[in-house]
Amino acid sequence: MNENEYLLPLTNDFVFKKLFTSNTLFLLDFLNSFFETVDFPLLKSIEILNPEILPDSKDYKTGVLDLNAEDEKGNLLFIEVQNYYDPHFGNRILYYSSGLIRKSLSKGEDYSEMRKVISLSIVDFQLFSHEDFISHYRILNKKQPNFPLTDRLEIFILELKKWKDSEILPLHFKNWLQLFFIRSKTDMATKFIPKDHPAVTMALEELEKISGNQEYQNIYEMRMKAEMDHASRLKGAENRGIEIGEKIGEKKGIEKGEKIGIEKGEKIGIEKGEKIGEKKGIEKGKLEGLKKGLLALHSIGKSPDEISILLDISLEEVHKILNSDEPKEMEEL
Repeated sequence: MNENEYLLPLTNDFVFKKLFTSNTLFLLDFLNSFFETVDFPLLKSIEILNPEILPDSKDYKTGVLDLNAEDEKGNLLFIEVQNYYDPHFGNRILYYSSGLIRKSLSKGEDYSEMRKVISLSIVDFQLFSHEDFISHYRILNKKQPNFPLTDRLEIFILELKKWKDSEILPLHFKNWLQLFFIRSKTDMATKFIPKDHPAVTMALEELEKISGNQEYQNIYEMRMKAEMDHASRLKGAENRGIEIGEKIGEKKGIEKGEKIGIEKGEKIGIEKGEKIGEKKGIEKGKLEGLKKGLLALHSIGKSPDEISILLDISLEEVHKILNSDEPKEMEEL
C-alpha cells in the first residue's frame, strides 16, 4: 500500500473501530447526525464500553470488532460494519442485540429496569430488495403498529450500496457518509469538502494517520484476508449445496416426469384404443347389417345376382355369406 496516497476504508471493521475509539467525539457526532436523519432522539454524551483491540486476542483475525457504547440515559448501543452478505444477517443482529438486553439486567433486578438497546449495522452490500438505504425496525403489532410490544429494542440498518449522493440529507450526516467512500487523498481533495464540520475534519486527519501506520495496515490486510476466506467458504458451500440440490432435483424430476409420462401415455393409449375399437365396431356393425339385409333378400326369393346388384357387392361375397354358418344364426334371430 502506498501510504502517501491510499486510505484504509472505513467499511473495514478494524479501521472503523480504530477511528471511532480514538476520539469519543467522532462516534457521538456520527450517531447524532444519523439520529437527526431518522428523527430519533439525539445523544448528549456517550461512553465506549469496549474500546480495546487486542493483537494477542484469539479473535484478532476473525473476531467481531463491534462497538458497544452507553449514552447518558443508560441506553446501550451496538454499532458495527459488515462487508460481506450473510443470508442470516437479521438473525445475527437479533442475537447480538438480545445478548446486550440480557446483560442489561443484573440478577434480582425487575424487568422495568431493562435498558433500551439501539443497534446500528452499516453494511457494504445490498441486504434488502427495496430502495430505502436506511431501515428501522421495532417489535410492533402487525395490525396495530401504534401499540409496540416493547420500546427496549431499536434496530437500524444502513445499506451503503443504495445511497445516492443526490439524496437530500442533513449536511453533517452526508459528510460522514462521504467518509465511508473515500479511498485516497485524491478523493479527499476532489470529492469531499466538509463544510463547518470540525468532527469530520478531525476524523479525516485521524484516518490518514491510521492509514499510514504499517502495523495497522498489516492488521487490515489480515482482517480482509480472513473475511475473504470466510466469504469464499460460504460461496463454496453454497455452490456445493446447489450442485447437490440439482442432482436431487433432477432425480425427483425424472421420477415425477416418468409418472406424468405414464399417466399421459395411458390417456393417449386409451384414446387411441377407443378410436381403433370404435372403427372396428363400426366395420363389424356394417358387416352385420349387410348380412341381415342379404339374408332378408334371399328369404323373399331374390337370386344371388339380384342381391349383388341391390347391395352393390360382388357375387363372390354374396355366395360366401350364403354358404357360411351365419345364415342359420341369422334365421334364428
